[in-house]
Amino acid sequence: MKKILLSALITIIASLVSFGQSVSGTPEAKKETFTSAQSIRDWKVPGELSLKDYRIFLDTEIFRNGSASGSIKSNSPVGKGKSAFLMQTIKADNYQGKRVQISAYVKSENVEHATMWMRLDAGEMVVLGLDTMDDRPIQGTTDWQRYNLILDVPEETQQIVFGIKLKGSGQIWIDDIEFENVSANVPTTITKTPIEFAKASRRRIEQYKTTNKDDYEKQLQGFINRNAFTSLTPSNLDFEEKR
Repeated sequence: MKKILLSALITIIASLVSFGQSVSGTPEAKKETFTSAQSIRDWKVPGELSLKDYRIFLDTEIFRNGSASGSIKSNSPVGKGKSAFLMQTIKADNYQGKRVQISAYVKSENVEHATMWMRLDAGEMVVLGLDTMDDRPIQGTTDWQRYNLILDVPEETQQIVFGIKLKGSGQIWIDDIEFENVSANVPTTITKTPIEFAKASRRRIEQYKTTNKDDYEKQLQGFINRNAFTSLTPSNLDFEEKR
């Protein structure tokens, strides 16, 4: 059990960049903020630092259907450990107690490591579920392929956060996303339970509060504020709507 919780904790810490939180717990650490993705309606980029190393944009030349796709392209060279996200956040009200599937078509070119991801957030930023696809990453150069993320959404879930991530160099495109409830017969894509995630997440948050309580309270207030204005449904999943 300790090994399971430790593994979940490490994964959650890595994912908390998407909250705009400092993972070091020190006052000197850079804080990341949410910014609108260039020209892509309803999509966000969690971190100005990402924009120094990556271009995140609406691609009207390469797409699977329609007239556009979302794309993340690295600048050259990309520093070690750098990554960029393209994401959305929705309220979980319509999906609580259900099994949710996000599917999308992704194309890659000279990619070191790319993944789709989905995270389930409860109150006080506690993580109840997470699939980062790190056990099945997208690498190299590939044509359009369909990928799935499937998670059970506990009743106490407040937000569902999802998107795509490029780590290191290369370029990825995403198009034709589908977000839907599925039956219990469809297997989930993660083995850890919401209880395991919640325990590991609470431990991480308590550690963070002891090292930087003021910053934690600011981050929590930001989480609450975002939830107040977050949509109940995902939007612009086919990237056809320009800003």
